[in-house]
Amino acid sequence: MYLEHSPYNSPYPGLRKTDLIVFGNALEEIILSTIPTSKKITLVSKENLTTIKETLSTTRRTRELERAFNQNTPVWLKPDKLLLPLDCVDSGELAILVDGIDELVMEKGSKQWLKETCSAITEQFLETRNTFLEPLTSLASANSIKDYLKRIALQGDLHLVLAESLSPARSVKESFRHTAESGRLLQEFNRFSFPLFHLGQSVFCLVIGRREKAFVKSLCHSLTNFARNAGLRRIHIGFSSYNEERHRSEPPDRLAGILIDEAWKALQQAGRRGPYSFCDYQLQVNPELFPLRTISRATVRKLSYRWRDFSTFSLVYMKPDFVDRKTLDPLMKAHLDREIVVVDEDGYFIMRPGKKAASTEKWASILIGKVTEDQGERFSLSAGISSYPFRDYKKPEIARNCMKALLHGTFFGPGSSVIFDSLSLNVSGDAYFGESDLSAAVKEYRKGLELDPHDVNLLNSLGVAYALMNMTSAAFDAFNQVLEIEPHNFMALFNKGLGEKKLQVYGQAVNSFTRALKVFNSADEEEAGFLGELQFQLGVCQFRIGKYRECIEELKKWHDAKVGEQGATRCYRYIGISYFHLGELKDSAIWLQRALVANQADGEALSLLGTVYLKTGEGDDIALNLCAKSVELEPENTEYRIRYAQALAAADKFDQALDILFTCARSRKFKMSGWLEIARIYKWQGEWRLCERYLQKIFRSAHADSSILEQATELQTYLAERRA
Repeated sequence: MYLEHSPYNSPYPGLRKTDLIVFGNALEEIILSTIPTSKKITLVSKENLTTIKETLSTTRRTRELERAFNQNTPVWLKPDKLLLPLDCVDSGELAILVDGIDELVMEKGSKQWLKETCSAITEQFLETRNTFLEPLTSLASANSIKDYLKRIALQGDLHLVLAESLSPARSVKESFRHTAESGRLLQEFNRFSFPLFHLGQSVFCLVIGRREKAFVKSLCHSLTNFARNAGLRRIHIGFSSYNEERHRSEPPDRLAGILIDEAWKALQQAGRRGPYSFCDYQLQVNPELFPLRTISRATVRKLSYRWRDFSTFSLVYMKPDFVDRKTLDPLMKAHLDREIVVVDEDGYFIMRPGKKAASTEKWASILIGKVTEDQGERFSLSAGISSYPFRDYKKPEIARNCMKALLHGTFFGPGSSVIFDSLSLNVSGDAYFGESDLSAAVKEYRKGLELDPHDVNLLNSLGVAYALMNMTSAAFDAFNQVLEIEPHNFMALFNKGLGEKKLQVYGQAVNSFTRALKVFNSADEEEAGFLGELQFQLGVCQFRIGKYRECIEELKKWHDAKVGEQGATRCYRYIGISYFHLGELKDSAIWLQRALVANQADGEALSLLGTVYLKTGEGDDIALNLCAKSVELEPENTEYRIRYAQALAAADKFDQALDILFTCARSRKFKMSGWLEIARIYKWQGEWRLCERYLQKIFRSAHADSSILEQATELQTYLAERRA
C-alpha cells in the first residue's frame, strides 16, 4: 500500500517575478515598515542598470551595482538609496530600489544588519504571499485577484483572459493531477510573465496590461495551439477588455467583478464553439463591430423589393474609408442620382441591372476617382462587387458577397474596388477564424474551394480549422490535398506532422517534420514564426520512437535559441531521459535535475533520476526518496514501482521490495522485468534455488526480449561460478 500525499500539502515555490507584481503593495508595506525613514520602493532589473548609473558619480558605485546583481548582496547607493537584490527562481536580474533613506541610518547600519534585514524582508514577504496562493497549482488564488485588479483597474489597455481546461478524469486524484498539469502548462506558456491566477476547478485567469486587443487575440490563438500541441484535450478561453465608454462610470472596487463576469460570459460562449476556442466579450455583445456583420432586415427588404424584377444584375457595396456615411451623403447624391441605391448604416448598395461584375468594377473605380479628385483623399471610398446569377447563390447572399469583397479590398488599401472571388472567401474565413468562430470559418473555406478546388491557402486554412475542431480525418484530407498539389508546402507538412503526433503515429510525424525542415524558407516570415515549434515537436517525436541521439541534437538546438525565455525548460525532461536510455548517466543526471527544478511533479524524471543515483553510487537514500515520490505521484505506474523496488533492495529492504515486485509480475508488459528483479534479490539474499527458479521462468517465456535474456544469462553464469 502506497502513501499518497494530499495536494493541499504541496510545498510553496520560491520567489517569482509575478509575485512582485501581484503582491507588490504588501512588499512595499513590509519594506517601509522594516527600514527606518524609507519613503518609496521601485522594482528594477539589470536592464535598468544603465538608467540607474546615470544618477551615479563614481565608478565605485557602478561596481557596487554589479556586485548587487552578481553576488546577491545589498548595496548602499549614496546619498539616500538602497538596492536590495531579489533571489527569484525565474529571474536572476531583479532588485528593489529603496528611496529616501536618511543618511544617518546608512552610516549606522552595518553590513551584517543590512544582510539580516534583507533576509527578514524576503521571509516576511513569502509568508504573506503564501497565504494567498492556491496550494495545488502554487498560483495566486481567487481571493487575491480582486484586490490586484482594484489597484490597476483604471489602467489603459487592461484585459482579463479566463482559460478553462476541462478534466476528462474519472477520479478525484486524476482531476487534481489534470488541474496541476494545466496550471504548469500555462506557466510554461506565459513567457511575458503576466499575472496568472487559479480561480478554482480548472479555471485560470491571465491579467494583461498595456497591450492592444490585437495582441490579446494573437495570444489566445497561440494558447489554443500550444494547449493542443501539449496534449490538452480541450481549452476554452474568454476575455474582456476595459472599455472607457462601457466602464468609466464604474468605481474600481466594482470594476474588478464586472470584468470577471464579462470574461466568464465569453468563456461560456467559447465552450460552445469547439474544443480549442476563444471568445471576445465585446464582440459577443456588440456583433455589429465584426467586419462581416449581418445585414439588417430593413436593408434586405429594400434590396429584395428592387431586385425582384431583375434576372441579372451586379451589386456594388461602397463604404467611406475615413468619414462616416452621413458626412458623404450630400456629395454622393449627385453621383448616384440615376442609380438604384439602398443606403444602410455604413455605406451604399448600388444595383446595376443587366451589368456584369467586370463592367461594374470599372464604373466603381471611375466613380471613386471622381469623388476623391473633387473632394480630396479624405472622402475616398472602397467598393466590393458581386453579380447575380452566381453559381447556386441566392440573391441575399450576393449582398453578403459584396461585403466579403469589400473586406478583401482592405488588403489593397483605401480607394480599392474588388470583385468577389475565392480569395474573398479565404479572407472572410480568416476573419471568422480570427474570432475563433471555427464552424463559420470552415463554411467560408469550403465555399472558396468550390470556386477554386486547388487553392492551397484555402486547403491549409481548412485543415487547421478542422484540426482545432478535433476533426482529425478531415484535417488530414485537406493537408494531403495540398501536398498533392505542392509536395514541398511547408505549412501542410508541419500541420500534417502535428496531426500525426496527436494520433501517436510518431514515425510518420518525424517524416513530415523532417520534410518540412528541408523545405523551410527562412525568408518567409510566416514560416520563420513556426520554425521553433517545428524543431521542438520533431525532437519530441524522435524521443517517442527511440531516436534519442537525434532527439538530443534537435532539442539542444531549440533550447539554445530559447535560453532566457519562459518555457525554455520544457525540453529538459526529454533530453535527460534520452541520455538515460543512451547510458550516459552523468549527462542524464544534469538534465533530469533541471527538469525537476522546472516541474517537481514529473514522475518519470523523479523515477529515472533515482535510478541514475543508484547506478552511479551518488546516494542510495536520495535515490530511494526520489523513486518513492514518483510512486506517490503515479501509484499505478508499474515501471516506476519496479524502480522503487530496486531502490528498496539497494537499501536492504528486501521484503518490501519483493512485495512490490510480486505485484508487478502480474502485469503482462512488465512480468519479465519483475521476475528478473526478484531473481536479483534472491541472489543477494543467497537464495540461489529461488533465484534459479525465476531465471528459468524467463528462459521458458516466449515474451522475454533480448535485453532481459542477456541480463538473466549473466545472472545464471554468476550462480554457476559461485556453485563451482
